[in-house]
Amino acid sequence: MEAVRQLNKEGYLNRLQFNIVGKGPLYEQYIKEYNFPNVNFLGFADDDLLISLYQSNDLFVFPTLFEGMPTVVLEAMAASMPIIVTDTGATAELVDSSNGYLIETANIRALKWAIQQYYQLKPEEKKALSDKSYQKVVEKFTWKKVARLHLDLFDNFMA
Repeated sequence: MEAVRQLNKEGYLNRLQFNIVGKGPLYEQYIKEYNFPNVNFLGFADDDLLISLYQSNDLFVFPTLFEGMPTVVLEAMAASMPIIVTDTGATAELVDSSNGYLIETANIRALKWAIQQYYQLKPEEKKALSDKSYQKVVEKFTWKKVARLHLDLFDNFMA
């Protein structure tokens, strides 16, 4: 939210719209502290709302502090979304410069930079990131692919 505050001060208030999903312990505080006209706090989102957001938004931003293999990032990729995510857990397996931005954890400057970089891309460059997100999911992260990788791993242990 601090990155959004800074972006708004730098002239992006009328150019960027943020939809914030989730309802953690800071939810009420954030609504009060970051009451910007270009931020929508949506709270908990059921599957239908998530699908709608994946389809109607241009970019998926997930500046998490800790994760394993975040399903929500895979879902966004399956919806052909470019991704900005922090480098924690297995996120580097999902996102690189071909489909988005992998940024340092808890680095507001890096988050702001990545959002600005995406904003400045040409439409065809944005589409290339979107296409690559979907391609990565299909090539590496379908249930069939993941099951095959696990089976191969177990076979190697038994050999």
